Amino acid sequence: ETLAYLCVANGLQRHLNHRDPSLPGKISDFEIDCNARGLWATDPPKTLSDIVEAMFGAVFVDSGLEAAHKSLGHAMKPIVDALTRTLSRIESSDIKSKARAMVHPKQYVHELAGGILSVKSWREEIFAIKKSGCPVWKDGIWGEGERDGSNFIGVIESYGIELIGVEEKSSHVARNRACAITMEVFEKNPDLIDTLKSFTQLFKTEVAEKGKDET
Repeated sequence: ETLAYLCVANGLQRHLNHRDPSLPGKISDFEIDCNARGLWATDPPKTLSDIVEAMFGAVFVDSGLEAAHKSLGHAMKPIVDALTRTLSRIESSDIKSKARAMVHPKQYVHELAGGILSVKSWREEIFAIKKSGCPVWKDGIWGEGERDGSNFIGVIESYGIELIGVEEKSSHVARNRACAITMEVFEKNPDLIDTLKSFTQLFKTEVAEKGKDET
C-alpha cells in the first residue's frame, strides 16, 4: 500500500504504458479510498507498487547499491517527514501510543496477540454456511454473512472461535479492516487482551488434562 501511495502521490501512474482497460478505474478507486477510508483500507493494483520497485531497480542496475539507497530515501522522505512532524507535536509520554497507532493493523494484532489471535478471509457464501452466527460488520451495521453474497469476510479467530468478521469486496481489505477494528477494541479496552490470554491459558490446560485422561 505504501509504495502504491508513493506512486500516485508523485503522479507516476500517468506515465504507465498499458493495455488494461480496467486499470484506470482501479487506480481512481484506490485514490478515493485513500482519502475516504485510509491507506490500510485499500487494495491497490499491484502495478502501482511495481512502478516504484522498477524505478529503484533501474537505479541499482545503472548506478549501484549506494545510489539505490539514496533514491529510496528521497522517495520515502515525504512519509518520514510527515511522521516526524506528527510525533514532534505531541508529548513524549504519548509518542509510544501515537507511533503504535501508525502500525499496520495486521502487524499490531500479530505483535500484541500473536499465537492467540489469527486473521483469515472467507468467501461470503461459504462463510455464511459454515460460520453462521458470527457477527459481521457490513455497510456500517452488524449483521451476518449472506449465502448469496459475493464479497469476502475477514475474520479474527482465537483457537477456532470466530470473534469478529468484516465484509469487503476484497479479501485483502477485509483482513486489514478486521484487524483494524480489533486494534481499536484493544486500544479502548486494554484489559481485554489480558482476559483473552487468561482464557487461552485455561483452554490449553483443559485440553492438556483431557489428553492425559484419554491416554
